[in-house]
Amino acid sequence: MGKTVETAVEIAAPPEAVWAVLADFGSYGDWNPLIRRVDGRPAVGERLDIQLSPGARNARFPAEVLEAEAPRALVWRGRMAGGLVTGTHWMRLSPAGDGGVGTRLEHGETFSGPLALLLGRRLTDGARLGFQAMNRAVKARAEGPG
Repeated sequence: MGKTVETAVEIAAPPEAVWAVLADFGSYGDWNPLIRRVDGRPAVGERLDIQLSPGARNARFPAEVLEAEAPRALVWRGRMAGGLVTGTHWMRLSPAGDGGVGTRLEHGETFSGPLALLLGRRLTDGARLGFQAMNRAVKARAEGPG
């Protein structure tokens, strides 16, 4: 049993363009307000080293890629706070329902572990704000020129 945060955004770009933004871990520091750095590759079984923004207390944690299916899904599981919080983080892409070239990005995480339960809404409310900020940045980057 855990705490889940779910967000979504419509992006006026095809799923392949949105995937290109999400899968380019090396550029996260240039545009991502939530996740400042990811070392590793978006491939199943890959070990990642993830660093969150200073607003998230510069948290740094290891994760493992559980799913990486271009241009549809990127999922990883990480452990924070000495293993007291486990998070399964997902970004799922689907064609937007408008019949055009747009993409719906569903972005969320399920937190579990004793600290996740103790923090409750403080954890999920903070995560929601971070995910929404990242969604806006993904949208701007995918819709932007070039």
